[in-house]
Formats: sequence, structure tokens, C-alpha cells
Amino acid sequence: MKMVRQYEEIKLEERTLNPYSSCPPKELYEKLNKAMETTAMYKETWRKIQEDITQKIRAQLKDVSSKVGQLNQWKIEKRIQFCKTVLKTLPELMKSDVEEEIVACEKKIQYKIKKKMKETKNIEGICKLLKQRHIESNGADPNAFTEMTQTINATCTIVSHFAFSEHFDIDTNTIEIVGKCLALVLECMTLKKDTLEMKENEYKKEFDDFNDKIKRLGQ
Repeated sequence: MKMVRQYEEIKLEERTLNPYSSCPPKELYEKLNKAMETTAMYKETWRKIQEDITQKIRAQLKDVSSKVGQLNQWKIEKRIQFCKTVLKTLPELMKSDVEEEIVACEKKIQYKIKKKMKETKNIEGICKLLKQRHIESNGADPNAFTEMTQTINATCTIVSHFAFSEHFDIDTNTIEIVGKCLALVLECMTLKKDTLEMKENEYKKEFDDFNDKIKRLGQ
């Protein structure tokens, strides 16, 4: 029906103003309400319109929830507020269910934001610890461009990527375990460096001793 197509053509993506303001669904419902009691066609018409609007709002909520960590908090709140604006143009029959979904989404987003903030602190702590251990074990300039510094920076970037990815749910305990593993890797790298230096020193000592013997033979 033309009426159904009219609502199906309405898009919510990237909109800042409520597109239903010019044709509020609650006004349409009031007009169809009595007719729906006796005519199945009107009942089906409203069912399709209701389902279309509900799915579009759900898509908006799902999209904004998936972008926590990518969008700033102001933009997230703006999208939620947009959904609430759409809610005002819905009939009471729809409003309660959709409102529950919006509230649930808000709570989920707040949880995600707090979780991300905590994970950020943990990751920053891990990176700081790794770099500090590297400096302490090598007595190096903090800004020195070394192979190990590169490895640490790359590792921190990888951990951050996985921690903030929607495809990987990394909790605080997991990040702490990762931090300990990375610290162990750093210790191993340091041990390898020390071992190589030790061998180099031993070789140098043997070479010096050999030179001393040659000199004594020539005397």
C-alpha cells in the first residue's frame, strides 16, 4: 500500500531531525484504530508500519552501541536523544516497548564506556611498565630508538586494538594476564641481550689474552 511505502522510504541514518514529525505514526494509528477493529487490511497495514519503525530504531541503537570507543560520548548521546525524539511521535501502544529498548541500550552503552575507560588505564599501565623495565634493565635513554623499544610500542598497539575491538571481548583480568606475559617476553629479550653481551665480552677477553701471549713471545 502507498501508506506503507511512505513510511518504509523514511530513513533514520545520518538524520538530525525527526523525519516522522511531518507524519506522526501516533496520528496515523488514531485514524486507523477504529478501522482495524473491523478490517483486517488496515490491521496488516499498521503491523507493517509498526515493524518497519521498530526495526529502524533498533538498527540505530545497535549501530551507536557498536561504535562505543570510536565516537565521542557527545555524539553517542546525540544519537540516543534522536531515538527518544522519534519515540515522542509513536502511539502509546508502541512507545512502551521501544522505550524499554532505548533504556536498555543506554545502560549497555554506559557499561561499555566505563569498561573501555578501565581497560585504557590498564593498557596504559602495561605499556608504561614495559617501557620502564626496558629502561631500567638497559640503562637506556627513554627516547632511544632501539629494536626492543619498537617491539614494545608495536605490542602495546596490538593489545589496544584487540581490547577496543567489537569482535574481541577482553576483560580486565585478561588484560592483566596479557601484561604479565608481555613482561615475561621483555625479560626474555633482556636475558637474550645480556647473554649476547656476555659472549661478546668473553670473546673479547679471549682475544686480548691471545694478543698478550703473542706479545710475550715476541719479547
